[in-house]
Parts: sequence; C-alpha cells; structure tokens
Amino acid sequence: MASGIPVISTTAGGPLDIVRSGIDGILVPPRNPRALADAILSVEAQRDRLIQAARRRVEDFDIRKVVPRVEAFYRTL
Repeated sequence: MASGIPVISTTAGGPLDIVRSGIDGILVPPRNPRALADAILSVEAQRDRLIQAARRRVEDFDIRKVVPRVEAFYRTL
C-alpha cells in the first residue's frame, strides 16, 4: 500500500484487518479465481483512487501511532 501499487488480496487472514475493500484496495473471497480475475481486470479503472486512499490508510499503521494505541489498550486490561 505504501509503495503505490493497488492491493488485491483475499479476505483470509491479515489483509481483512488492513484493507478496506473498494476504498483502499480490493478484497476477494479465498479460493475464488473468478472473483480474483474480475478484481484484477477492474483495478485499472480504480487505480489512482485506490493508490491515494491506500497511502492515507498506511499512515494509520505508522509505528508512532500504533504503539501508543496498543499501550493504551493494555492499560485498560
């Protein structure tokens, strides 16, 4: 996402927690080659918008922002 390449991934595992489908990337169901092919074919029309949104989204995962949030969460436990 930070490198300016549109993200297409499956909804399995970690990407589901990071990528917001249709906003800053495209998520497809796992083991669905047709959905993956459709996403690949559709990415060009959305490319610039996805890249801009992904670069903004990646800022949410900057270590300087994540560490204080994690520390605050642990303090609540």
